[in-house]
Amino acid sequence: MHQTRELTRLGLHKASLRRRITRRRNHCIELTQHTLQPIGWLERALSLVQKISPLLTLAAIPLVQQIQRSFFPRRKRLATLLAWAPAIWSMLRQFR
Repeated sequence: MHQTRELTRLGLHKASLRRRITRRRNHCIELTQHTLQPIGWLERALSLVQKISPLLTLAAIPLVQQIQRSFFPRRKRLATLLAWAPAIWSMLRQFR
């Protein structure tokens, strides 16, 4: 068997190693969080864009139609319906 002094020394060394491992692990966690922070911002921005996208489409349609009316004053009902078709289709896909 080992002597008491040797076991005490090994126990102290083991505790020291555990503290050092914990410090390094915490340091790696901090570095990882700091490094991945911009990716989190990007994910939140993309999520926001996906949520707002159908609303932006609906808001842009009247503006586009107003511009088209200024260049092409006469429009038929079918043409108006066809102009709204992509927005309606994208809204229906969002609710599936």
